Amino acid sequence: MTIRPAQPTDANAICAIWNAVIEHTNITFTTIHKTQAEVKTLISDRGAAFIVATDNDRLIGFATYGAFRSGPGYKDVVEHSVYVDGTRHGGGLGQSLITELEQVARQERKRIMIAAITGDNEKARAFHAKQGFTQVAYMPEVGQKFGRLHDLCIMQKNL
Repeated sequence: MTIRPAQPTDANAICAIWNAVIEHTNITFTTIHKTQAEVKTLISDRGAAFIVATDNDRLIGFATYGAFRSGPGYKDVVEHSVYVDGTRHGGGLGQSLITELEQVARQERKRIMIAAITGDNEKARAFHAKQGFTQVAYMPEVGQKFGRLHDLCIMQKNL
């Protein structure tokens, strides 16, 4: 497995992973599919803060972060996303991606990384706790997807 910065040519494979999550899970509350153009723009805008994992040149996961909130008072706080191909869960890929992403964040002088997790996603909450994230907020019924209201768990890690 190789972890490297995302390239515009990765957009199609990133969309395949991301859109499967959007369409079939409540891991994200959005219902709008990502387009190749949108992903290429994110890759360009985020630079080193958008990484991918490949296995034999096949993209199997990605991680990225962006601003937590707008405004200069939050300039060193980021919110991340980590997505892994559905066939690769449980093998340490997510841990490798987040570890590398944290390194990038430290190099970019980011101070805090935020995880926004669907309340009933116990695996993601346990994963983040194992990585050193602490739950700092729990917001009941703030998200909607699949005709249901969903809670949101906010976890953070000081880098």
